[in-house]
Amino acid sequence: MCYCLWLGSGICPPRTIPLGPKFLYSFRDPKAASEQEIGYVQNANKKDNFKAESYVERKGLFGLIVFKSKADLDPLTVYLAYSQRWSVETLFWLYKNIVDRDTVNVHSDYSVYATELINFLSVVITTRVKNEFVKLGLNKKYSYKAIFRYLSKYKKVRTKDGGKWGTATMLKYIEELVAMLGV
Repeated sequence: MCYCLWLGSGICPPRTIPLGPKFLYSFRDPKAASEQEIGYVQNANKKDNFKAESYVERKGLFGLIVFKSKADLDPLTVYLAYSQRWSVETLFWLYKNIVDRDTVNVHSDYSVYATELINFLSVVITTRVKNEFVKLGLNKKYSYKAIFRYLSKYKKVRTKDGGKWGTATMLKYIEELVAMLGV
C-alpha cells in the first residue's frame, strides 16, 4: 500500500520495507533535499573538490528520512511522530532553561526526584495550554512566545473604592487575546 504525505514542501510517497522482525520507514522531504543539495555543492566548491560521480551517488540520499522500528505501523503515524519531535524538544528546553529555581547545592535523591517531578508537571501543563491555544486557533495569529509575553502584561490591581480587584489598562491587542482566552 502506498500513501502520500504532504511534507510541507511537496508530496512524497513513503515506503514501508519489512526487514525480518523490523520495519524500515522512509520519507523524502523535497525542501530538505534542496537545502542539503545546495549545501553539498557549496561545500564542495569551497574545498575545490567537486566530483560529479560522488554528487550523482549522493543525490538520491538528499532529503531522505529513514526510521527503523519493531512495530508494523501506518507510515502516516510514523511521520506525524517525527514531525512532532520539535514540539517535545521545545517544551523540554523551555522548562529546563526558563523555570527559575535557585541553586541549593543539594544533591540528595529527594532533590533530584523533586526536580524531575516539577519538570514533568511543567511539561504536562504546557502541553495542555498549547493544545488549548491550537483549539482556539491562536497559533495561527500569534507565536507561543508572543502569547505568553502578552499575557504577562495582563494585570489585576486593587481599586481605591473598596479595594476590589480591577483590570489594569492594557493595549487593545492584549485585551483581544485575553477576551479570546476568556481570562
